[in-house]
Amino acid sequence: MMSTTTKKILAFVLAISLLTGGFSLVGQLNESRRSLGLTMLELPAQARPDLLTSVLFSVGRALAVDYLWIGLQKMQEDGRYFDANQRSEWICQLQPHFTSVWIFQAWNMSYNISVAMTSGADRWRWVKNGYELLRDRGIPLNPKAIGMYQQLAWIFHHKIGAMSDDYHWYYKIQLARAMEDIIGWPDAKYDVIVKAPETWEKLVADPRMAEFVEKIREFKIDPQEKYLYLLSHRGEFGQKVIALLDNPGYAHEKDMLEGFLRADRLRREWKMDAKIIGELRKDDMYGPLDFRTPEAHAVYWSYAGFKAVGADTSFEALNTDRVIYGSLQELTRRGRFVITAEEMPLISPDIRFIPVLHRIYLSLGKKWAAAEKIPWDGTAGETFKDGHINYMKKAIGLYYQYGREDLAKKYWDMMLKLYPYAEKNDGLEAFVRRYVREDIKSMGLTDVNSTVVMFLGQAYQRYAMGDDYSALAMERWAKTIYDSYMQGQEGKNETGRMNMAPWKDLKNYAIKMSLQSLPENLRERLRTRLNLPPEKK
Repeated sequence: MMSTTTKKILAFVLAISLLTGGFSLVGQLNESRRSLGLTMLELPAQARPDLLTSVLFSVGRALAVDYLWIGLQKMQEDGRYFDANQRSEWICQLQPHFTSVWIFQAWNMSYNISVAMTSGADRWRWVKNGYELLRDRGIPLNPKAIGMYQQLAWIFHHKIGAMSDDYHWYYKIQLARAMEDIIGWPDAKYDVIVKAPETWEKLVADPRMAEFVEKIREFKIDPQEKYLYLLSHRGEFGQKVIALLDNPGYAHEKDMLEGFLRADRLRREWKMDAKIIGELRKDDMYGPLDFRTPEAHAVYWSYAGFKAVGADTSFEALNTDRVIYGSLQELTRRGRFVITAEEMPLISPDIRFIPVLHRIYLSLGKKWAAAEKIPWDGTAGETFKDGHINYMKKAIGLYYQYGREDLAKKYWDMMLKLYPYAEKNDGLEAFVRRYVREDIKSMGLTDVNSTVVMFLGQAYQRYAMGDDYSALAMERWAKTIYDSYMQGQEGKNETGRMNMAPWKDLKNYAIKMSLQSLPENLRERLRTRLNLPPEKK
């Protein structure tokens, strides 16, 4: 029989052997944790010394995070947003996979701290800090956290895209200007951006491209650093450089180099994948998204979340779907976006998104019926049907107002087929008259702006056709709505955030849109009647 002493010695030897074996695997385990993104970050250098040396912290990060989180909630209740921002930064570094604190910190920056600032530039900096925190740091550490994508998309959709902030126009202009510099404007280069190779090595692997790049270098121009500048500042370069750019033999290479450099800027500066943008802009996806608008960014990050996570039927996923269809609704109402010389945005509806969102509503009904394991009835389902009905009513009104009675009738028939109870079936004409009257009574800035631009556009189209009486009536109706709205803002809109653009700018914008939509013969007639110069061929 083994003695007690012998048992103790054997147990000690076994323990040492197991510990030695465990230590030998530490390196391999740590490497696996790093590759899977499971490692903790280093402690923040600015963390308070008294916290790091306290008994609380000595027992581990978990209790330290609990301590910091409890204090963070108290700071939020007390309105101490800057202190809360510092504390949430510590938690993010102590517990980088604690998604709630990333979301809180981004929200705190974009919503709480930003409104404490007194200038548009300062507010915009904090709004950017919020979405960049999630986009650049939080999501890379938590690539499968759908809630983080949803909150990032929400900042674009609501904080920048909505009109609740006094400086919302400033935010929209800053975003648009930044994106115009990357995608190109007024002729956005989406096609070449999407087609470009992903790396410089793949780009110059083509002999013809390598030859074109070398010719650029012969003029002492770095193609990676200066080519986009060269394209937009041709006049600063010599005739030989311009001759190279205009050489039709290098037309394809010129486009591909430009596309690569623009796509590279999207990746580096905005963390956006040009290939995903290409997917989103297809007709059978989300249509002609304009990435100068915050709604397009909201759709991008919502979609990127679903692409990273896969099938997800959580509440956060449902809210992400809501951001997508909410953003597409706004693009329908005001997706056409132009900035005047006075830095005032002009907005108008973009009816190209109507069939897109109609299809999305039905796909959501099918998706969530499957998630709830119930038969799909062909509609948007209980969760989305009210929104779908209201949207179809809006779409019918817009199509009718824009002179597309055929499409208005098509959607009227579809609405009554999908939702027979949605509206009294007394005919399309009666519905449109009733809907427009009700809409005008309840409309806010976006809808007033859209309605005014629509009536002005109709006025100029009729003016081009020689129907001066109808044109005058529509312009007067537009002016009546405009004056009524602006008078209603007197005394309650000191910051101007809910003001419309000046009347003359709206008229000029309506003329521009009419010239783009009319056939050539009517375009020339309208130019003649308005004493505008002939169209450039």
